[in-house]
Amino acid sequence: MKSNMSKDSVKREITQDELLSMLKTAVMDGVLHCPFCGYGDIEPDYDECYECHRKNPLKERGLI
Repeated sequence: MKSNMSKDSVKREITQDELLSMLKTAVMDGVLHCPFCGYGDIEPDYDECYECHRKNPLKERGLI
């Protein structure tokens, strides 16, 4: 499956608000979408995105 993500979305840093939103979604829904490329329905404790291969920002910061 070909991704429509841009190079900018993969290189950018995640904001504090995005982190908090991810954490809320992980707790309430039990699944996440990658904040960098939008790949969906990932378990909250994923190591890296299956599509863009960026690391899980929640796991990197010890929040999950």
